[in-house]
Amino acid sequence: MDNGNDQQIDVGSVVEAVSADHSFGAPLYVVESMCMRCGENGTTRFLLTLIPHFRKVLISAFECPHCGERNNEVQFAGEIQPRGCSYHLEVSAGDVKTFDRQVVKSESATIKIPELDFEIPPEAQSGSLSTVEGILSRAADELSALQEERRKVDPKTAEAIDQFLSKLRACAKAETSFTFILDDPAGNSFIENPHAPSLDPSLTIKFYERTPEQQATLGYLTNPSQTGQSERSLGTPSTQTTALPHGTIGATAGHRAIAQSNSTDISDNLFRYSAPEEVMTFPSTCGACTKLCETRMRLSSWHLHVMIVAIGILS
Repeated sequence: MDNGNDQQIDVGSVVEAVSADHSFGAPLYVVESMCMRCGENGTTRFLLTLIPHFRKVLISAFECPHCGERNNEVQFAGEIQPRGCSYHLEVSAGDVKTFDRQVVKSESATIKIPELDFEIPPEAQSGSLSTVEGILSRAADELSALQEERRKVDPKTAEAIDQFLSKLRACAKAETSFTFILDDPAGNSFIENPHAPSLDPSLTIKFYERTPEQQATLGYLTNPSQTGQSERSLGTPSTQTTALPHGTIGATAGHRAIAQSNSTDISDNLFRYSAPEEVMTFPSTCGACTKLCETRMRLSSWHLHVMIVAIGILS
């Protein structure tokens, strides 16, 4: 949760800055919702918009008129990105324009400043739409929030944090040069390039293949044990040919399509590899208790319409 002093972009600025391309034409939805701080009713605004040179995002912003609570969150529309991404932004001292660049940080992204040996892990800040200045200012505010209590309990630690905060705030005010690194294995984060479509001399973008551990952390593997199996398969490639049942091929292809949120591939693979009345089993997770379970799926026809029937079974 953020307070009114946060440098993050409010929803009004988002509508003006991000929705400059009115051809997208997505409406702004406003709903009443409860404030988690004071318990009164506030307002949540939802905007589906297209960030230039990036992708479609769903921006939600909450504001409470009673206690002043404000926060925003970014969710991503479309299919899962095939690779992770890493942005390296070189920030020079006195370069104020760089601090106004929009930054889309997903819930799986890590922010690093090597010069300060500083890192913001994914769980420290939720997915948000902000700026370089806003992210650094928010990190400084959160570090300084409990300084008074630290001075009473551990004065030495509080003094060390004060010294670090002075360096971090100097970076946030463009008083010193530093490198801003945004690394996201999900590939859902973004730093604005004001020179687009031309190259930005201050910004370097790299895309990389996710490791099995990153796949498991992001929830892209249906079974965590697949991580070890993938590593063994990479180290010792098998030369044997294994005969698989007809339905197993369809189950594997269909499950891959489900993981990638591609409804067209789901139906195509199931129709291609499934025999009539054949039941296929997928390992999955229960939506209520998050325990491992099985999803059994089969094709069925009714009045010339072909349907996919899926049943989840918790063992």
